[in-house]
Amino acid sequence: MYTLLLVDDDLAILELLTMALDRPGVRLLTSRTVTQAVHAVTHQRVDAAILDVHLTTANESEGLDVLRLLRQTQPSAEAIVMTGSSEPHLMDNAIDAGACSFMRKPLELPEIQRQLIELGYPATRRGRPGDGRANARRRQQRPPTL
Repeated sequence: MYTLLLVDDDLAILELLTMALDRPGVRLLTSRTVTQAVHAVTHQRVDAAILDVHLTTANESEGLDVLRLLRQTQPSAEAIVMTGSSEPHLMDNAIDAGACSFMRKPLELPEIQRQLIELGYPATRRGRPGDGRANARRRQQRPPTL
């Protein structure tokens, strides 16, 4: 089973990522705070993580702190870092902390999925009854962004 950790303090983004990335053979762990993310990283095996840089917490820790802990405790785990901030140094800081990729919000789901597949994430999507034509119509539309 492939375990993916999603960390974002924005519940709407977390829910959209959860719905979009749900796959057979994948266990999704979600965290809205650094405390929850640290617990997941220290108590669960994680294959990959998608981490927001700026998290709202009482102790002012950030997503990069979670990334550093992930790299220390689970060196084989990969991480994609995302942010809505336009601070120019964030990409360098994320790569220095061990991220394999850095994305700016709004995110495009096909790009996230492509990057995850490169990290070993299962490529097949769970089928739903009657969704053949609906999925074909969705593919013709503009890719969703978060």
